[in-house]
Amino acid sequence: MLFVRLFVLALLLHENTGLFTRGRNYFTTCFLPSLGLYLPLRGMVALHGSLLALCATLLFCPSLWMLYPLLLLALSLLIASYSIRLSNHLVAAWFMGLLLCLDLLFQTPERRGLAPTPFFLSGVQIVVGLTYALAFLHKLNPEYLSPRMSCGSYLGSQYLEHRVNIRHPGLLKLQGFLSIYAILALEGGIPLLFLFPATRPLGVLLAVLLHLPLGLLVHVHFAAVMYAGLSAFVAPGNWPRVLSAAFHFSPGKWIFCLLLGLYLGHRFGGYGYSDRRRLPAYLHQLFFGVYFLAALAVGLTLLHGGPLRTFAWGGPVQRALLLTLTLAFLLNGLSPYLGLKTNFSFAMFSNLRPDPWRHLLWRAGWRPLCLARYIRVEEIEGLPETVSGEMPRLVVEHLRQHDQWQYTDYFFHEGLRLLCRTAQPPVIRIVYTEEGHRHEVQDYARAMAAHPPRYLRLALFPYTLPLDPATRHCD
Repeated sequence: MLFVRLFVLALLLHENTGLFTRGRNYFTTCFLPSLGLYLPLRGMVALHGSLLALCATLLFCPSLWMLYPLLLLALSLLIASYSIRLSNHLVAAWFMGLLLCLDLLFQTPERRGLAPTPFFLSGVQIVVGLTYALAFLHKLNPEYLSPRMSCGSYLGSQYLEHRVNIRHPGLLKLQGFLSIYAILALEGGIPLLFLFPATRPLGVLLAVLLHLPLGLLVHVHFAAVMYAGLSAFVAPGNWPRVLSAAFHFSPGKWIFCLLLGLYLGHRFGGYGYSDRRRLPAYLHQLFFGVYFLAALAVGLTLLHGGPLRTFAWGGPVQRALLLTLTLAFLLNGLSPYLGLKTNFSFAMFSNLRPDPWRHLLWRAGWRPLCLARYIRVEEIEGLPETVSGEMPRLVVEHLRQHDQWQYTDYFFHEGLRLLCRTAQPPVIRIVYTEEGHRHEVQDYARAMAAHPPRYLRLALFPYTLPLDPATRHCD
């Protein structure tokens, strides 16, 4: 199946992103896991190794349907143990993987793994459409609409100045406008275009184009997950005709398109990482240049091919399952408005803050819950001058800047426990306020041993939040 190949390719690209952004630490470190699943070093290595092996196998043999549940299990464990901050695209990928496994129940034994049913195709379409709609909804706050504060404007200007070397004030101002309002128009308009067969091809094409700037900003893994999802808008039986029409090139045109894609990734890909990780990042962006042009060719072919039909949801069982999964996906995406969480709810780069809450359509008082609990540090002494390891350095760096940041109780206590988990723990004196109570601790390691702190071990909100509401917050 084409979807399976594109889906596991996206997961492989995600793993490669972890490699060139964090190095080997990505495969071995488990700190502040999203859903509280702590894995030892060998467990992390085994998990990533298993995921890579499953993806590589399915990339070449997508019909091995008995591996689908194993892939979903590996992806679930990866999500539960994901360090610091769970990537939003992994949530969309998890729902797609779940649909892939559930779809096996509605296939005859001889057809399993050969072609998806309308149940699966409709479910993936719902996930893709809601992902764009939720991302649009979260951006409806004054910070995102402000050229000075907007994460979209900031990322765009950083890219143009440091990667493309464009610093003209007029062009940067135009970029700021487009980074805010063009993205809003696309994310809000694409789900509407998906609703009707006649406009669906245009929605697919615009979705492909939307991920060009994101991919050039090294979010290729997110683009690849969504490209896999977009493949569900075409009936499996129509793919041979579509691919034949999209890539019916002469050898000369094939070479030209390949070189153009490689140039796109080489010239405009944001692969500026440290030297020791530069090669996988560079290859990553080269691949995206070619991948984007291939997706664009398919999108243009679909645009000229007429309406894309709507797939039936199937019988009562299939409809009930799709409705349940849709509600679950919506619950995750709408969690910020319930006060449950903001992490992995597709609020990436939306400037949406749990506190102060400034959404234009949903008032703070309308949230029934307020689970965001942040700790403010008044004084801290005894932090080690030098530490080894990626995560201890991250903790020390943020705690030293306590005049600028507040911290979730999960990050605060787990970070201090990590620093104290040595043969000779440092004597850390700290004064902080938690849930309205002021605490003065002379020796955190000793106090923790006598009275271990209690807190929810779930990464539901940004682990650090600026104390100054006027400071840009991109999470």
